Amino acid sequence: MEMDFAPAPKVVVIYPGYYTADTPNDFARAFLSFERTTYPRSQWRVVIPENPSAHGSTKYLVESLRSLSSSDVWSQIEVVVREADGGFTGANLTGLSSARA
Repeated sequence: MEMDFAPAPKVVVIYPGYYTADTPNDFARAFLSFERTTYPRSQWRVVIPENPSAHGSTKYLVESLRSLSSSDVWSQIEVVVREADGGFTGANLTGLSSARA
């Protein structure tokens, strides 16, 4: 008997950017897990909303990590820089809005 499986549902991971001393290691671990996932790449992406900062740390960190890797996982990752600081809630709402687009 042949079984038909429905395609995997689309998934969006919202990963708010918040810079601390541990952020570089946290991002590296998270992105390694994204590279290793067996979930179909066409069915997931990561949105990283970042509140404005003087240093633009999250966007800079993602671009730096992207330049160190040849993995195609980076095409699944988008950094969205907010115009105004909305705190954790605002970052998540921006991520949700981007996920729906």
